[in-house]
Amino acid sequence: MKYLHIDDCQLEVQRYSDDFLILKADADINLALLAQAIYENKFDFIKEVIATEVEILIQLNDNYKPNAENRLETLTVTKKTTSRQIKLPIYFDHNNDWDFITSYTGLSRQEYIKEITSSQLVVAMYGFMPGFIYLSGLPDHLQIPRKESPKAQLAENSFAVGGPYMGIYSLPSPGGWHVIGELLTPIINTKNLPPIKLLIGDQIKIVAVDDIEKKNIQDNQVSLELYNG
Repeated sequence: MKYLHIDDCQLEVQRYSDDFLILKADADINLALLAQAIYENKFDFIKEVIATEVEILIQLNDNYKPNAENRLETLTVTKKTTSRQIKLPIYFDHNNDWDFITSYTGLSRQEYIKEITSSQLVVAMYGFMPGFIYLSGLPDHLQIPRKESPKAQLAENSFAVGGPYMGIYSLPSPGGWHVIGELLTPIINTKNLPPIKLLIGDQIKIVAVDDIEKKNIQDNQVSLELYNG
């Protein structure tokens, strides 16, 4: 078994053919910051870097030579000392997914919403498609298993819960999470780089929006930046 030591972190290295490396940490560390440092250093043998909360996937290119990953040990990872506090306006709907949520948790719809808006969530990682955001920090008693049969199409800006996470489907897509509302200030702009307005580590406060506030936000095309002042 091969290991790399980057800053104070020891990471297990797994190799898959000539195409990928997977780095797994043996301690509770912020892999998103490490992945960002790897990406920003533009190593000539790396094509892409993808991070989750438990591992980092590195896609290799034709410049890779045996043991080139040892160069990662020269990295210095900048520790993030501050994070942004961001409010997300959510219009909680009345779709059929609520039937399962209330049955599974034993909470009423209003009780569940109250607890979500009292929770401190964090942007944990980006997901399976552009603009999909995983929010961690959901209390155990609010967690809902994903659907056994995903829905063929979810609307853009759907706000959903699946397993230990809350998530945002910024673009229309299939989805296996339970949709509970709509984000009223889009967080993706595909014309920009990076296209996502939320950053890993941002602390998220969910704000429940009523019908009047929803209309005001939509009629005035209020942006995420404007909503947060």
